[in-house]
Amino acid sequence: MKKFEYMLLPVSAKGIFVKKDKHDAATLAKMNELGLEGWELVGMTGNASLEGFITMVFKREITR
Repeated sequence: MKKFEYMLLPVSAKGIFVKKDKHDAATLAKMNELGLEGWELVGMTGNASLEGFITMVFKREITR
């Protein structure tokens, strides 16, 4: 049976929804870094309008 580990990454809503912003570039760079480490974005939660941030949920298979 496959096993997975999970990670939560809180991100400023500005970094997600504002195009061509330095926060957007930093968020994409972090996501690409995590992808190279085997992490897959499987969901997002939160209310960007009310809370000002969202939480990204990542998972990767445990191969140990």
